[in-house]
Amino acid sequence: MHLTKLKHHLLAVATAVAATACTSTEQKPAFSGTVETDGINEMFFNYAPDNDLMAIRTINIEPDSLGRFTFPDSLTIGNDLHTEILADNGYFGLYLEKGKSVDAKIFRDGEGNLTISFTGDNADINTYYNALCQAFDSMKYFSPDPEGAPTLDEYFALLEKENVNVRKGLDAISNPEDRKYYEKMTDRMYTWSKIRLLMDRAYEQGRQPREIPEYVELVKTIDPNDDMSLKCTLIFPWLDMQSKSSPDDALAQGIEQLKILDKQITNANTRKVMLNQLPYTFFAYSSPTTEQAEAYMQEYSKIAKDYPELIEKYNLQKNAIKVISSGDSLPYDPVIETPDGKKSKLSDLKGKVTYIDFWATWCGPCCKQIPFLDKLVEKMKDNKKVAFVSISSDTDREAWLAKLKKDNPSWPQYIFDPEDCNKFFTAMNITGIPRFIILNADGTIAEAEALRPSDEGVEAQILSFVK
Repeated sequence: MHLTKLKHHLLAVATAVAATACTSTEQKPAFSGTVETDGINEMFFNYAPDNDLMAIRTINIEPDSLGRFTFPDSLTIGNDLHTEILADNGYFGLYLEKGKSVDAKIFRDGEGNLTISFTGDNADINTYYNALCQAFDSMKYFSPDPEGAPTLDEYFALLEKENVNVRKGLDAISNPEDRKYYEKMTDRMYTWSKIRLLMDRAYEQGRQPREIPEYVELVKTIDPNDDMSLKCTLIFPWLDMQSKSSPDDALAQGIEQLKILDKQITNANTRKVMLNQLPYTFFAYSSPTTEQAEAYMQEYSKIAKDYPELIEKYNLQKNAIKVISSGDSLPYDPVIETPDGKKSKLSDLKGKVTYIDFWATWCGPCCKQIPFLDKLVEKMKDNKKVAFVSISSDTDREAWLAKLKKDNPSWPQYIFDPEDCNKFFTAMNITGIPRFIILNADGTIAEAEALRPSDEGVEAQILSFVK
């Protein structure tokens, strides 16, 4: 699941502060803005303190009657902070510095697109940083709808074009040291974007990224102890390249990565952030058994000994692991709803062997499975003992309905009640999507972690539960 669509994880804190209360530079907030257009459904600040994606925060933006809003003064930003303003499906980069104030206006250009302009302190930096974020926005180089999407070659060409164009704005940054810093950030964000596309190339070709020479050469340029490597997400491909364990052995790879971190990462902030990230990844994506989780935490507790709060956090994760076995009843029976608003319980699907797809519109890997699921449904449509169902965990119902209208799937579609979704995922120990399960005809669990539609053998696995 791509790191740029995290909005489903986050809490919101409302804020609206009138700019008329500011009478001097010292009293002004670090950021104030004005919305000069309508038609925006939602806006919020999105930022990760210390560049820790596990601590990412979202703060709702609620402009006052004149369209004014601020970044909350109550939030500690240290000396400076790079954050984002997300407005519907678009976003703007924003830089805040302690003791300085920047003002922004959000409006629509001549073509009706949302845009932003800056005045005040660091307006030059904000203008460039926003352009930088736009140039290397990961969603610019990825489409959740595989059919009709640009080719990878077209994405590579676009990346080179955006890289050239954004660098033209560097000279507008007045301070030479700031200019040097953002030139380096541009280099690193470009490197990450290219690495990301090469990862997609490897996936397309059925290879591992490290089998692509250009990928290997780019990863060699990464200094894991440079703050910029964490800020620009480069620490992850660097760590992957150091690992020698098979990705198929999640426990061995997880413990190896902890040891690499312990031996090679000396940057204190990077070390702490990665000690928060690595166990999350292990528990979320490897679905460990209780024995595997225990072995992992024994090693983790030694390496993370300086951070008892993290050890406690992931010990709780370990203790929460539930073993779901074939023949078990659903541990929680959530409410699901059809596109036309009819509600039912998940248990109401009994009667056939049912293959269930848990997904969301913002989840790239989920959307990549849809064409494979479409083919699987078509292939098995004449088997009256088998049913297929997709259940979305979207919180944006309109985005879900729009996706269904575009794809027009032939199998039943449901969406979770948001609160029930969390309860069900927790009860089933589902920590990431896409996720597929198979229910027996009597509604009990046949397979708690079924093969994906793209996997060989998925049809045979489904048929093995048909009686």
